[in-house]
Amino acid sequence: MRFRTFMILVVAVMAVASSVFSAAAFEKEPSLKKSDPISGEWRGSFETQDGATTFTVTLKLKLNGDKVTGTGNSDRAGAGTITGSWASNELNIAIETDHGTLALTGALKDGTLFGEWDAGHAQGRWEARKK
Repeated sequence: MRFRTFMILVVAVMAVASSVFSAAAFEKEPSLKKSDPISGEWRGSFETQDGATTFTVTLKLKLNGDKVTGTGNSDRAGAGTITGSWASNELNIAIETDHGTLALTGALKDGTLFGEWDAGHAQGRWEARKK
């Protein structure tokens, strides 16, 4: 009888220890406890540096670790493929279009992505909100 009680106690302690270690591993794994603030469809506008021209843009972003992929479409440059990164609240992506590469840098604050863009021959500021 004592042996059986001892074995039940050992099994119970092992079960509790197992769940504690699993919970600790979950808390240490950033990809499991952090939400993904970047993935989704974003709509916004680009403005040229002199403020003379504004055009709309749609970004469909997917975050995998710190890598960003997706598609972009604007009424100025057309459709393109997105590659880049997201780290420490900083977005760095390139949109490859038939007209060339559009580089975007930016940050996320209060649900808005914003920053600067550079197409080589033109630059400016941009911002977008999740649809």
